[in-house]
Amino acid sequence: MKSFIKIISLIVLLVSVAACSEKKHGYVGTFTDQFQNTFVLNADKTATITFHNMTPIQTTWEEVNEDGLKYAAILFNGDKNYFTLRDGSLYYGVDNMKEGKLKISIQYK
Repeated sequence: MKSFIKIISLIVLLVSVAACSEKKHGYVGTFTDQFQNTFVLNADKTATITFHNMTPIQTTWEEVNEDGLKYAAILFNGDKNYFTLRDGSLYYGVDNMKEGKLKISIQYK
């Protein structure tokens, strides 16, 4: 019985540690949107976007803190704010993000 309790305690501890080590959002990491496009944001501010398993596109991103609003801006098609990442969602542009429009669900890997 003691062995069983020790094993259960160890499992609970490991699950707790894993949950605490989840991303708190520095934005760096790999995520997939609801359309199965993959975004990789690297610590050196480079990024890779892969649409529908096509050829990956190399780009850049930056962390923005504007008017008390924090988000990641991802450069695409010459527009530094084409994609914005905030609060676990991806948006097409800053205006849509501010208004909560065109919200795209994402899942970090």
